[in-house]
Amino acid sequence: MNILVFFYVEPTVVEFEEGYARLERLIEGLKPSIPNVEWYVSPSNQQESKQIWPAFSDKQRFLRRLRSDRDESIKAWSGYPGGFSVLLTSAKDEEAFGKPKGRCLLDFAPDRGRIRLEVVRPDEAWPDIDLSEWTKGVLSAVATVELVQFANVDVDAKKKTGKGSISFRFDHRTFPHRQFLGWMGFVPKLVKPGDLPQAAEVIPMPDRHGTLVVAVGELFDVHNPRHIQQAQQVEMRLVDLDALPVIDDSLL
Repeated sequence: MNILVFFYVEPTVVEFEEGYARLERLIEGLKPSIPNVEWYVSPSNQQESKQIWPAFSDKQRFLRRLRSDRDESIKAWSGYPGGFSVLLTSAKDEEAFGKPKGRCLLDFAPDRGRIRLEVVRPDEAWPDIDLSEWTKGVLSAVATVELVQFANVDVDAKKKTGKGSISFRFDHRTFPHRQFLGWMGFVPKLVKPGDLPQAAEVIPMPDRHGTLVVAVGELFDVHNPRHIQQAQQVEMRLVDLDALPVIDDSLL
């Protein structure tokens, strides 16, 4: 199974120096959860995959690569906004990328209003870690260093047939026209625990003008009907509390 944590922020075109500093703060904030990871630029084509992948810590080389990618994108698409955006991986080269257990991806795209962290098969790579507490820590860390408007967490797992994958957001989401919360997330409203008894945990974050909501208080299993039902009940209650944003007005 893979854990995916999605954060939504105000879309902003960020210049390279500012973007690097902002990403540096984010990576520093994630260190308690991901302490021993060096981040590298994920290659965008086969030629780049055969070269040395620039490390985030090598600022000069890292930014040179991003500016080169930006220039190529502008050539291909005249409407490209041209700001700081990068897909990082914890794999330093093609060989390391081919070993998926515990591999991390960090998609930092402020121009599209999105930050995404994905960890591949953490249950196998980190068997001694409580992944529910770990994921809660990631949510709290990013909400502390970024002005998060909403966040949600999903789990991708293989179907029982062994062919294809299954997830909450694609196979079990409660409302097609609203954001999903999934396993847990951050909602842009202060919610009291007593207002959301369906959730396993409700943690108000008044300094961030929102609340961390844990729908299911154990490792989320998309094959477990009880987990799915509990997550859906939490989402229905969040609608009553006006805390689950609409993302498609045409479906209202």
